[in-house]
Amino acid sequence: MTYLTDRDMLKEQQSLPNREITGLDSVLRATMEAPFNAYMLIGDEDETLTQALLFSACLKCQFGGCLTCNICKLILAKDHPDVVVFERSGPTLSAQDARQVVTLSKRSPKSGKFQILIIPEAHLMNEANPILLKTIEEPPPTTIFFLLATHVEAKMDTLRSRCILVKIRKKAVSESKYVDTVLKILHYLDGTVTGVDSAVTSYFACIEENIDLVKLSQQSQMDEFKNSIQMQGKGNTTLLKLFDDQQKREIRKFKNDVQKNIMVTLQHIIADQTKEQIDNLGSNSMDVAGKFEIIKSINRYIKNLERNPNDALQVTSLFIELSELLN
Repeated sequence: MTYLTDRDMLKEQQSLPNREITGLDSVLRATMEAPFNAYMLIGDEDETLTQALLFSACLKCQFGGCLTCNICKLILAKDHPDVVVFERSGPTLSAQDARQVVTLSKRSPKSGKFQILIIPEAHLMNEANPILLKTIEEPPPTTIFFLLATHVEAKMDTLRSRCILVKIRKKAVSESKYVDTVLKILHYLDGTVTGVDSAVTSYFACIEENIDLVKLSQQSQMDEFKNSIQMQGKGNTTLLKLFDDQQKREIRKFKNDVQKNIMVTLQHIIADQTKEQIDNLGSNSMDVAGKFEIIKSINRYIKNLERNPNDALQVTSLFIELSELLN
């Protein structure tokens, strides 16, 4: 296992404006500035392929992964000459397939300084294993391998030890999971100061509970990442610092996402109540007008989140306003 250490390439990459490409796994993002020659992504078939393609877009795109330029579009469509998604010839990855991968790995990139070879369903290899192992142990300096697998079998242990292992987890956050919290908040907003305090406490308790779950997942990722680096015989503190910084940025973003989801769920519940009242009382009801004001206030709060306001002050102010409008 070696780094792509070409200084010109590193300087060029570090000057690019966008390294926060949406959806890219934190381990992959942390190694972006000095990528390894081989990664093994474990997880859902579609998710791992998406991660490999997003990583490729970040490396090849002159804007650092804009996802809108011609290069990004070609990569995401699996039609870029320097990003090859290998298709095996039979039900398993054969020795002949492996030799073809080795031949492809020796090509020079058509543009830029590197090419990416993506091998889906790597857990289906048998006799291909030792052939690929030799190439990944002594890789061409301008080729990055991505081995995608749903799981790691015992026969893959040596090959895995030559790669950076990344477990890809699905990240799907649904508004519906916040309904109970929102209903509790609405119950507390009874027009009293004590009620507002309870609503604020419930709001932040929900956020912290979700953040704690993410931190547990991040700690597991960090431990796996450290082990993976140590298996290469490298103690790269700079790389670990990049990963740690990236995880902190993810926590900040996740916190904002949770806040937005709670508020959007609150909007939807208020909107449903408003629709019912319009059906029963007509659109001129004073109560209906108050509900529309609530939706506008929540919209303002969501927009303010982008400017990183004082969370406690902003949400307390919002809940005081909502408490008055609801009572």
